[in-house]
Amino acid sequence: MKNQSASTRLDKGKLSSTQLGLIFLISIMTTGIMAAPSPVYAIAGRDFWLALLLGSLPAYGMIFVVHRLHRQYPNMTFIEYVTQVYGKVIGKIIGVLFLLYILHMTGIAVRQFCEFMTVGFFTRTPLTVIAGVIIFTSSWAVRGGVETIGRFAQIFAPAILILMLLVIVPLTPDFNLKELFPVMEHGLLPPIKGSILLQQWFLIYSLTSFFLPYVSDSNKSQRASMLSLTFLVFVMIIGHMSTVLLLGEVTGLSNFSFTNLSRYIKVTSFFEHLQSLVMTIWVISLFIRLNTTYYIVAIGTAQLLALSDYRLLVMPIGLLILIFTFWSIPSITDYISALPFNTFYFMTVLGMLPLLTWFVSCLRLSIKKII
Repeated sequence: MKNQSASTRLDKGKLSSTQLGLIFLISIMTTGIMAAPSPVYAIAGRDFWLALLLGSLPAYGMIFVVHRLHRQYPNMTFIEYVTQVYGKVIGKIIGVLFLLYILHMTGIAVRQFCEFMTVGFFTRTPLTVIAGVIIFTSSWAVRGGVETIGRFAQIFAPAILILMLLVIVPLTPDFNLKELFPVMEHGLLPPIKGSILLQQWFLIYSLTSFFLPYVSDSNKSQRASMLSLTFLVFVMIIGHMSTVLLLGEVTGLSNFSFTNLSRYIKVTSFFEHLQSLVMTIWVISLFIRLNTTYYIVAIGTAQLLALSDYRLLVMPIGLLILIFTFWSIPSITDYISALPFNTFYFMTVLGMLPLLTWFVSCLRLSIKKII
């Protein structure tokens, strides 16, 4: 087992366990609140909250698995230790496919952001311009390394939470609690189906494997990730519940139903229709999300190619992300229709693959001890 890893050479930065938790909290939270309510409500109905609780359970298990792998290969990212687990050839193939998946996932996130911005705010701005601006801006953070990404998350996390409260709190007098009842009207199956769909969001925690080698207080990283996930579930329940309590069954009909909440805000005659709050939340969180997956692709590719500096790849990968933004989803309608397949796709790569890797690794280590 190698102790000197490429990850140590490629990026000298360090993260705290708190920053690690915040990176993934923000990366998942806003898209989970903006984009998830509609498909989840369409499947689980009023039991969306139960779908969220059930959906988080595999993610807790995945955090455990990723940290067990990190203990077995403490100075390596996923791209590095798959070659140790499966052998060089198979490991490289898995690494390439995994990074292509991350590119695809990043393209989907950027496309959702672009669709949201053009529908609600910049109706005459071409999608390519919006995508190009956010990708180019993110490239500078990625070049700054893991420490820069962690600091951005730490700085912006309180701002995002405050902005969300500014959207939700003024609307509480208009909430209709009847929208939450009856509970489990159609049994347990709908929330179970909804929880499966939510794996597209929750299983992103498996990507912490790319950041664990940089965590300075690694003995606290598992606890921080667990707390991050717990807080994420709480915030997502609040966000989904606010949408349902205000919009009712309309929640299942809108692609970005949480956005509609801002249109009902009226604090005084001077503060109405504060859609800019939602836009600010979306822009900041997408920036953190893009930094995270962009960085993973850049450093993972550098490790795969045994390069000495991942920064050489930042701009070319940015161009690939731009291509995947429009190749991955021809239209938002195509994305919605492909949700069942995408869910299976996400579960396979972010769930089954790390689990299989842990199983094979444990098996190999056990055989070595016997021999």
